[in-house]
Amino acid sequence: MGISQRQRYGLPLGSIGPEASTLVMLMRDQFVCLILEHPALSVDIRLKRVAMMSRSLSQTSEQLVDYLQD
Repeated sequence: MGISQRQRYGLPLGSIGPEASTLVMLMRDQFVCLILEHPALSVDIRLKRVAMMSRSLSQTSEQLVDYLQD
């Protein structure tokens, strides 16, 4: 069983939010252009992605601790 694109990019499989949102996907070469043309924006995007990954890792760690304690 392969992983879905949502899982591949660290996105939740399904979610409901309080407001509408837009998903934007950039290929590597597009992101490189963004870095060169808009460095401040690219830093903001990278910081937000790191924060998302950190939250995800924390949740995974909590789940592992719960599993090991059972």
